[in-house]
Amino acid sequence: MAPATTLQRVRHLHWTTPSSFLPHGLSGGVSLVLGLLITSRMLWNDYTLIESVWALPAFVLAGSVNAVAAIVITPRARKAHRPGFRIGATCQLCLLWYAFRFRPEGVAPIERFSPLNLLVRMCDLLSCVGLLGTMAMLLLLSRSIAQQRGTAVAVAVLVGLFGLLTVSAWPLHIVAGGNEWLHWVHQKYPP
Repeated sequence: MAPATTLQRVRHLHWTTPSSFLPHGLSGGVSLVLGLLITSRMLWNDYTLIESVWALPAFVLAGSVNAVAAIVITPRARKAHRPGFRIGATCQLCLLWYAFRFRPEGVAPIERFSPLNLLVRMCDLLSCVGLLGTMAMLLLLSRSIAQQRGTAVAVAVLVGLFGLLTVSAWPLHIVAGGNEWLHWVHQKYPP
């Protein structure tokens, strides 16, 4: 039997695992394509997709479905890989919240003591704790990763961790300052 081609392998993937409500493969493909489109357009100073009413919300929704589905199917993975999948999915959810929160129209006025403001502030806090927690877990796991996969892989994880650390000041600021801080940033540095 001849080896399967890449197209044959892609066709035989389980695109709707674990269910049609949480299609891990399909949502991952959609978020990958949308992420590439949004990022490539922004690299060329074209912000139409990030400012559109559909692209960023669709990207955040597809990525969130992908991360939740990943958490659901994690028990199917080898025991040694499960922590990495859970950490990655949690980090993805936190970063998606920030992609949604820092969007250009994300500074709509919200009454300071409204239930919506409370919900947004709770999501800000949970995402900040989640992002910092995933970074702490990766730091703790880097030694184990070095023993299992080699120093090069552990160094790659630590470099990625450093990159996440450089962007984690914004989540700390938004937890402390809320919408007032975000509004100030958008006034000071318009998109």
